[in-house]
Amino acid sequence: MSDEGYRDGFMTTQWSLFCHAGAVSEDERAAAIQYLCSHYWRPLYLWLRHHGHDRESAEDAVQGLFESIIQKPDFLNRADPSRGRFRSFVLGALKNHLKDRNKYGSAMKRGGHARIVSMDLDDAEKWLPAVDDDAPFPSFDTHWAWSIMAASLEELSADSSDAMHQALDAWLRGSSPFTTLSQMAATLNATEESVRTRLSRMRRKLRTLVDRRIRETVKSPEDFHEEREYIKQILLRTGH
Repeated sequence: MSDEGYRDGFMTTQWSLFCHAGAVSEDERAAAIQYLCSHYWRPLYLWLRHHGHDRESAEDAVQGLFESIIQKPDFLNRADPSRGRFRSFVLGALKNHLKDRNKYGSAMKRGGHARIVSMDLDDAEKWLPAVDDDAPFPSFDTHWAWSIMAASLEELSADSSDAMHQALDAWLRGSSPFTTLSQMAATLNATEESVRTRLSRMRRKLRTLVDRRIRETVKSPEDFHEEREYIKQILLRTGH
C-alpha cells in the first residue's frame, strides 16, 4: 500500500473507512464495501453452514446481507471499533440481517438476491468439517482466521508459476505429494538447499500477506499485535 494509505502513523484500514464513512468519498466507500464483500464472504458463509443453513440458504443470506449494505448508505456509520473487533461487527451485521429478514418476512425466494460477489462454494465447503464444537475459539473466529490464511495462500500462489514455486505452494497447503524436501529437490532436479531457501522466502512472504490482512481490520498498532496473536493461536491449534 502506498504512503497515502497511512494516517497518524498507521495504515488506513477497512475499519477506519467504515468508521468514517460519512467523511470519505463515494469511491472510497464503494471500494470498502467491495473489499468487504469479496474478502469476507467465506467466514460468513461457513458460519451459516455451521449453524444449520444449507448451501443455498447460506449463500442467499450472505448475498442478501451485501445487497442490503449497498442499498443502505448509513449502514457503515454503525461501525464502532470501541465495541469490538471488525470481525465482530461483520458477524453482528449478518445476525441483524437475519433478524430483520425474519421479523419483516422480507426473505426473497431462494436465489432471488442479486449476486453481489462471486462465491466458490465448493472451495469453501472444504473448510467446513474441520470446526470442532468443543474448540476454545468461537466458530466464526476460526473461519475468519482460516479465511485470512486461505486468501493469503491464494495471493502467494499467484506470485509465480514455475515448478518449484508450485511444489512449495502445495507443501505450504499440506497437499504436497512429497514427504521430504530432499525428495522434492530430486524430482525438480534442484539442490535441497535451493528448495529450502525458496521455502524460507515464501514463508516470509506468507507472513507478510497474513499481517497485511490483519492490519486491514484493526485501527492501531496495539490492536494489530493483539489480533495477530489471537489469529496465530487459532491457526496453530487448528492445524493451519
